[in-house]
Amino acid sequence: MASSMGGDGKHPTSRHGRRIKWLGVAVAVVVALYTAGWFYVGNLLEEQARRVLASARESGVEADCTNLRAHGYPFRIGLFCDSISIEQSGRDVVIAAGAFRSAAQVYNPARIVAELDAPLTVSLPDLPYDIDIGAHWEGLRASARLATPVPSRLSLEGTTFRAEATRPGGRRVPLVSAGRLELHMRARDTDADFAARFADLVIDRSLLGERTLPAANGDLDFTMTDGVAFLAEGAASLRGRSGEIRALNLTLAEDTGLSVNGPVSVGDDGLVSAQLSLTIRNPERLAAVMGEAVPEAREQIETALSGFASMAADDGRTPPLPVRIDRGEVRIGFIPVGRIPPLD
Repeated sequence: MASSMGGDGKHPTSRHGRRIKWLGVAVAVVVALYTAGWFYVGNLLEEQARRVLASARESGVEADCTNLRAHGYPFRIGLFCDSISIEQSGRDVVIAAGAFRSAAQVYNPARIVAELDAPLTVSLPDLPYDIDIGAHWEGLRASARLATPVPSRLSLEGTTFRAEATRPGGRRVPLVSAGRLELHMRARDTDADFAARFADLVIDRSLLGERTLPAANGDLDFTMTDGVAFLAEGAASLRGRSGEIRALNLTLAEDTGLSVNGPVSVGDDGLVSAQLSLTIRNPERLAAVMGEAVPEAREQIETALSGFASMAADDGRTPPLPVRIDRGEVRIGFIPVGRIPPLD
């Protein structure tokens, strides 16, 4: 009697079962190969990091990444350390921080994110007296998009930041605090764009000669000509560099502050030259704030800003004022206001 299963006597479900079996085997093989590849690349990362640390030691910098290891399997890959430290031989300068974590998506290894845990401590023995500086934050995160010769993008963001100094005897002196700090860089052809932003920045009286400034907010948008080469060379000196301040805003009180924009350059001798445009917001209130910060110059500040107050519109803003810096000499219009020392 002929079988209803077909001429070969085999049930269709058995063939389906074999397909599932071989699919499972294939998946297991792929997973095994991927796992082996991930750990192989992880070992390469660890070895490369150890070579970098060894090279630093040979150049006189004792760098350590405690319990260095690759991490992030299965979909990310990066390096973790329980703590990091850097010590410069012969100068006893020591920098130490908490845990460090970096990661990149396996499918996008050129984009890296990293986090660093507080606190950060810096020991500076070469000052008139030994001093330790400590920094604390709730979150500090960096990201980069790798490229040659420098990253095409680089960002650093921190929240609830504060720094203090510990002097001999254990006395702690506050230095600065901020609700938020941001630094960004973007390569654009041969130029480099830089941006910075801070919120609720407070500088301690001890750094201002016992003067007081209100909490400040500000942001900077700056383009450096040939900035990619500047960064690739190690960003050693600003001399011979030029660029444009697209926006520089500083707010010292509500609706009070100033904005600056325009081209700027630094000569080979370090002297600054620029053609800037200055807008002052609420000159009378700014004069009061600056007068409180520098009481010995209150009269001069109020006199200088009173003329701008008469120019302010209904919204409290002055029209753009020309600011010229000629080899360090600063003038607002025809009025000399000071001198900028040579930059390194």
